[in-house]
Amino acid sequence: MVISRPILLLLVCAIMTISGCTTSIPWLDSLFGTGPDVQLESDVLVIRDLTALPDTISPSQKIRVVAYVENRGSSRMPQTVYGGMGSGDITVELFDHCSDLFTDIVVDCPDKFGGATGFGDTKGCQIGELLPQEIVEVDWTLTPRQDVKLITECDLKVAVEYDYVTNSLTTLHFIDPDEYQRLLDEGKLPSDKSFVSVGEGPIKGYLEIKDKQPIPISTTGETKVQSSLIIENTGNGFLVNPGSDFGSDDETGPYIRSVEIDPGQLTTSNCKAETEDHIKLIKGKSTTLPCELTLGSASMLGSVSKESTFQVQVTVDYRYEFRDSVTVTVEPPIDFDNTP
Repeated sequence: MVISRPILLLLVCAIMTISGCTTSIPWLDSLFGTGPDVQLESDVLVIRDLTALPDTISPSQKIRVVAYVENRGSSRMPQTVYGGMGSGDITVELFDHCSDLFTDIVVDCPDKFGGATGFGDTKGCQIGELLPQEIVEVDWTLTPRQDVKLITECDLKVAVEYDYVTNSLTTLHFIDPDEYQRLLDEGKLPSDKSFVSVGEGPIKGYLEIKDKQPIPISTTGETKVQSSLIIENTGNGFLVNPGSDFGSDDETGPYIRSVEIDPGQLTTSNCKAETEDHIKLIKGKSTTLPCELTLGSASMLGSVSKESTFQVQVTVDYRYEFRDSVTVTVEPPIDFDNTP
């Protein structure tokens, strides 16, 4: 049985209404003409598992916290050709450890080619390299205070932070004006849309073309195309301030480090993304970032034979953080002297 697109849309809307879901669904956006056509893995570095052994202790015992950090991407981390302005460091830190509850914390960093070292009063590690699909283990041993008098719970929080660059590609379809008129007269003018492909990484940035395509080439001057840069957080973590130390943000707050637009044979003008400092994300998305693309003067007519497709690439440079937590309990020692 084949379900038509209108019926499928009604079914999806009914499901989302009943469930209360308001989240954008990438495959659904692509199906109905919005969003990227291809979108690769969002969360590149993740904490695959976080475990406390044991999760309930008395002051005479110690807790061992084990984090398994996984590279889910298709390339080594840090990126081989990072090309960004950050250091490329991968850091893993126990950033919330209920400091009043534990008196001593010792971290065991993975010894991979000598590329992992402790930092921050032994609360974290720097990892030198992670190959695709590789998993490394980071351990912490925590000693509780001896004078705990009440049952106390603590959410131990771990974060992995890294620099990353995500690339995207958007196609534009142009048409020779004579070819445009001929197809229009014959009722065979195609209705094209841009193909958008976004690479790996949690922060996705790509151009969305506003003009109807194919776009007729101007015979008297430049051909201008209106577009908007879309930047959004599709991962399960957080954009962080790229210029700050781990776990802290300066007064500007988290922001995109830089955005580069490579227009290929086109040129860009009035691109807010290229001139605006500290692009921030509000509820996971940037504000509208318009950008004007220009195909050269009438001399470019010769480069467009009937129909031609051009490509524009966008590179977004940023620092990102993925978090997880595990709950542990410290119970007071049994007072045998007052045991009934």
